[in-house]
Parts: sequence; C-alpha cells; structure tokens
Amino acid sequence: LVQNIKHTNGTTAQTIDSSGRITAPNRPVFYAVNGSDTGSVTLSGDYMLSTSGTWTTPVNRGNIFNTSNGRFTCTVAGVYQLQGIVTVSGTSTDAGDGWGIKFYKNGTAITNVELSYAPGPIDGYESHTGATIYEDLNVGDYIEIGLDGSNDSFNILHRAFGGHLVG
Repeated sequence: LVQNIKHTNGTTAQTIDSSGRITAPNRPVFYAVNGSDTGSVTLSGDYMLSTSGTWTTPVNRGNIFNTSNGRFTCTVAGVYQLQGIVTVSGTSTDAGDGWGIKFYKNGTAITNVELSYAPGPIDGYESHTGATIYEDLNVGDYIEIGLDGSNDSFNILHRAFGGHLVG
C-alpha cells in the first residue's frame, strides 16, 4: 500500500488518500490580484499591467509570482495553465475600438487581443474580459499580462493573474 510518494530526502511529492484523491503539496501555483485604480488610461497599443498598482498574492506556492514586477517566473519546466481577468470603467463618451488581454513570454507577446476582445466601455459603465492559455515553459521563463487596444480610454479597476503547473 502506497500513501505517499517521497523523494529520498523525505520530501513528500504526492499523497493519495483512502478515496483515491491525489494532492501534490509542492506543485507551483499562484493567484495574484491588483485592485489599484490606475486613473485614466488611453490605449494606443500594448499596455503592461505588471507594474501598475499594487499586486498581492492570496496564493503563491513556491514564491513564483513577484509582486514588485508583476511577473510569474517558471521554476519547474512544463506546461502551465495561465489566466488573466481585467475590469475597466469607461472615462469617455466614445466607446473606442475595443480592447483585450495579451500574455507576454520573456517580454514578447504570445497571444493577440482577439483572444479576449471586449468592446470599449463608455463613461460610467464597466467592461470585463478574461482569457486562459496553456504554455510550455522552461525554468527561468517569465510571463506577464497586459492590454492592447485602439483609442480606448478607461480606468483599470481590477486585474487578476493566476496559473499552475499542469504537467
């Protein structure tokens, strides 16, 4: 009967309970939130969310999300599921051309805005969008999220960024 899978140094990698449920207590996972209002932002291309406002990490197993630079850095190579969610509030009477989330790997965009396209909000109304991707990462690769759009003006009210190692 095997209940725990351990490294030779005694570190438990997995536990299987009597119902067959598996836990992996050291699997890299993070969830970061940032509720700082940016003030009015006008998109005319890429806008990085990584350094705007204050990030907090309700979950940061393995200390893989840096709250100072807004980046997730891979410490275990493999495929990761990554998510981004953003809420904005319009600051213009013109709805603009729309906007969306983009993911960046080592500083280069790996998705386009159409993945999570949202219409531009008008003054007093909110708009939300989110996206999920799977990305194969090597140790040391870093991921950031940002926005892209054209002629949209709004306050960025809330953003969340999360991910975990799939395998």
